[in-house]
Amino acid sequence: MGMLDGKVAFITGGARGQGRAHAVTCAREGADVVIADVIDQLPTVPYKLATKSDLEETVRLVEAHDRRAVAVKADVRAQDQLDAAVAAGIAELGKIDILIANAGIWTLGSFWELTDEQWEEMIGVNLTGVWRSAKAVAPHMMANGSGSIVITASVNALEAGQYTAHYVAAKHGLIGLMRNIALELAPYGIRCNAVCPGAVKTPMTNHQDAWDMFAGHPGGTEDDMTEAGHHYTLLSGTSWLDPQDVANAALYLNSDLGSKVTGATIPVDAGHLTLSGFNPASTRANSPALPLSVLDDLGECDHDAAGGVLESSADEGSRLRGGFASRRIVGKVEVKQPVCRGRAAVFLRPDLRRLKPDYARELPRERKLLRVSRLEGSRVGGIGIHEADFGRLAVLRHGGPPGC
Repeated sequence: MGMLDGKVAFITGGARGQGRAHAVTCAREGADVVIADVIDQLPTVPYKLATKSDLEETVRLVEAHDRRAVAVKADVRAQDQLDAAVAAGIAELGKIDILIANAGIWTLGSFWELTDEQWEEMIGVNLTGVWRSAKAVAPHMMANGSGSIVITASVNALEAGQYTAHYVAAKHGLIGLMRNIALELAPYGIRCNAVCPGAVKTPMTNHQDAWDMFAGHPGGTEDDMTEAGHHYTLLSGTSWLDPQDVANAALYLNSDLGSKVTGATIPVDAGHLTLSGFNPASTRANSPALPLSVLDDLGECDHDAAGGVLESSADEGSRLRGGFASRRIVGKVEVKQPVCRGRAAVFLRPDLRRLKPDYARELPRERKLLRVSRLEGSRVGGIGIHEADFGRLAVLRHGGPPGC
């Protein structure tokens, strides 16, 4: 006996990644599935989207569990295409009991630099597309007097994320939408909940632009992303999650086990939201204690400058823009290359009380005072950062020529 025996699930964005995991999990547990995906490239998405062969592979995996699959090309921004997908599923499979509104995209950009097209495409797919998907199945579920809707939100539905204002806005909107759907459909015996995945390794997140973001510089690698994941999670031994981890949570919500759960938000994030955004201790198995960090390769300095050895306490785990610190500064730190304009060496939140008063100060929020604006592509003690987080760095001043 499967947990979804006799059910039919409609899954958007089902050709690969989390959508494929949902489809195969539903089939394994006894459900037939309707799989919809856009099967086309969107203008603002830099990574390759799902293809027809991806969709066909998901169908094959579903059928391997001796379940039926209906595959439909549909853009979730188009109501007529979703309505047609639902109608095709009902015609072939008889009904729809479950909606997993999973289709989504992920792109990067500072909010003030986003184009109208980037904003509208993100909101159209990630927020409006979910509303349209629920709208497509609601009349059928209402007529049947039952149903379960699971919305794929994100931890970014509950917290901010650097360079993803459009994504964060869409995902925050999903929580409000989910609650209202749950409220309005409860009298019809229909439940609606949201899963909030953390860092999940799928084609949407595992590509060069993402590697560069987590490395903090161009030419990042998948290993850089994996290392960042070990500081994003809380559970030991956990970096990026597998799509199956999210599918398991949706299975619970869609099954009889979740029959009295509606209007709920369930994070699937290996404890990320329990952190303050950064885990100072690596979750890599058997990770050694984090000893010294040496500042290196911060940029160029116009003048030679002597280094030094300074006392510093453990870094508190600041989250830097564009990446996550992968080391702590503990004990004595050797300054090999004090750089930046003003001959300053940048440390990650050292204990300023243990430094000579005239030797260090908090980096002022006014960028002009030390003329330190951006550290794009810099590395701090082996830690990739994209841009300095002003106010969370200390600048250790070295005497030099006036104006340096």
